[in-house]
Amino acid sequence: MSKRVMGAVFLAAGLLSGCAPSEGEWNTARAMVQGSPAMHREMVAQCIATSDRASPAARQQWAKIMNVSTAKVTRIWCTRAVRAFADGRLTYEQARRMRLQSGDRSEFIKIIQGR
Repeated sequence: MSKRVMGAVFLAAGLLSGCAPSEGEWNTARAMVQGSPAMHREMVAQCIATSDRASPAARQQWAKIMNVSTAKVTRIWCTRAVRAFADGRLTYEQARRMRLQSGDRSEFIKIIQGR
């Protein structure tokens, strides 16, 4: 697989964990994930690897919000977020607001709660 293709997936996974690709890179990565189960799995794995760095306190807080155990919070968060990304329910603007920690993030909360 080309470095360009993998780069686009990692950019999208990065945004899910707090980095900032362009909207074009976001859309390109979403198209790849929508059409390839292998790319979908790769993005979930990359998200888990990146998100595993969260503090125990942060994991406990997210586990409460998501109504899951702290042992499963990273895997479930990533699975739900990547699924919503691929389905188009997690938009570029929502992810940008999440990264900036400003504005209404209620739709993202619903996504990670599995609603």
